[in-house]
Amino acid sequence: MPLTPALDGSAETIKAAAAIKGSAGALPHERLADVYSAADLSVLLSSREGWPNVLLESMACGTRVLATAVWGTPEVVTDPAAGRLLEDTDPAVVARAIAEELARPAERGAVRACAERHSWEHTAAGVQAVFEQAVADDLAAEPAR
Repeated sequence: MPLTPALDGSAETIKAAAAIKGSAGALPHERLADVYSAADLSVLLSSREGWPNVLLESMACGTRVLATAVWGTPEVVTDPAAGRLLEDTDPAVVARAIAEELARPAERGAVRACAERHSWEHTAAGVQAVFEQAVADDLAAEPAR
């Protein structure tokens, strides 16, 4: 069932008619930060999602996200300040979640901080820690010579 009809009655209330009823279409990469920054909420209702860069890009611009809790999204949306994950994509549930998220005060700095936890520096430090632990475990398991 398409989401738009279920949200039509709420669109005026949540002032999201443009986002709900249509899409900006393909945009040049250079314009994405402007679009994310202008949004009050980014919504991604995927049935499958690897590493959802669109969520990180939105969060990096200080825009909260609402997404389905599938595959990689729970790894990205780990803090309520960043947004919310949904198990159910029923249009009424989604409409209610959108309205609730839009009613929350915008804390763009806190959202950005959540995205920064996924920086290349942070990611590289995490990978290094895993390798260091693997080497330490391997050395501890070796019989004494």
